[in-house]
Amino acid sequence: MKKRFSLRSLSCLLALSLLSLLSLPAAAAGADGPTLSVGGDTACAVGERVSVTVDLADNGGFGSIQFDLTYDAQVLELTGYTFGPLVEGGMNLVNDETAGQVRVGCVSATDWTGGGTVITLDFLAQEEGVSPLTLGGTILMVNSENQRYDVALVQGSLTVGDAGEPEPSPEPSPEPDPSPAPSEEPDEPSQGGSDDDGGDSTGGRPSTDLPDPDVPEADLPETNVSFTDVPAGTWYTEAVQWAVENGITAGTSATTFSPDLACSRAQMVTFLWRTQGSPAPASAESPFTDVPVGAWYADAVQWAVENGVTAGTSAATFSPDMTCTRAQMVSFLWRLEGSPAPASAESPFTDVPAGAWYADAVQWAVENGVTAGTSSAAFSPDMVCTRAQMVTVLYRCFAQ
Repeated sequence: MKKRFSLRSLSCLLALSLLSLLSLPAAAAGADGPTLSVGGDTACAVGERVSVTVDLADNGGFGSIQFDLTYDAQVLELTGYTFGPLVEGGMNLVNDETAGQVRVGCVSATDWTGGGTVITLDFLAQEEGVSPLTLGGTILMVNSENQRYDVALVQGSLTVGDAGEPEPSPEPSPEPDPSPAPSEEPDEPSQGGSDDDGGDSTGGRPSTDLPDPDVPEADLPETNVSFTDVPAGTWYTEAVQWAVENGITAGTSATTFSPDLACSRAQMVTFLWRTQGSPAPASAESPFTDVPVGAWYADAVQWAVENGVTAGTSAATFSPDMTCTRAQMVSFLWRLEGSPAPASAESPFTDVPAGAWYADAVQWAVENGVTAGTSSAAFSPDMVCTRAQMVTVLYRCFAQ
């Protein structure tokens, strides 16, 4: 573990920068700016050691960055950290004197470019529970031209429970879901969007988080939905419009859709259930102790179990508040389609090992134009899915 610095030392080293840089005009976040996300392990057993990464994407170049990451100190104990290659050669500081909080600061004389891991944090799982992994504090990211970026955030969480293999339905990657009002959308949580497909989509379908380069911006669909956070012409506009018109989502409020929020497992099965017409399950008796009778997602979960879409994270748990990863997302869809065998067993992605529980689902999704990966060689199976990405994938499957 690298040398620790006190909060006083870190503050002194960064204070002058903060005072001058916080007043600088900010560049855009999201599609035109950087995204800071929590990744790495998402589930483990008590006594296991796990690693959590903080990764930066869509980086146009920065010379300094600061952020806090908070966690549940009763569930997790921080045991070490390592700075990633993205910030190699800089003055990199960590303050972990406050239990449950890590403050990270990185400064360089020249800009770092490209994407990758800023820091890897090592934890010991102390007791069962779900620890949110929340990026926050004073988020500061500045380049050598003194341009301050607005940074989109993709949060995470880590579930500590009994060890066991990942059910026939994927499931690690937790994330607390803000409690939407029942009248709006009791089925969607949080985050600053990272990405679903960086490459060109099969069959001419738009990439999940990037506009299709072959479609002129003027020809992209306009939305009739009065969501202030869904501008006309985005890569997800048409999918959101379709989802609202077909009763799959009503937004997180009357005026917001929250495209960058992360989807939980409960939300994902609810979305799928609604695409099928919200059928009543054959039985009202859930096998899961964490799915209360009458919960807004109870019928959707029961339907998903009865139709082989999921078997839960264990025989007795569904983990409704756990965030849905990209691997889980395509596996849910693949199972709903009857788990068809892909035409080829050769994956284009280096991060999808042969024989992985999600390998066939990913290959099927690629062959059917559901996803093209986050790059030509990566699928990013553990990356959390945002609401915009989820409705876009559903739109490709059921509307096109």
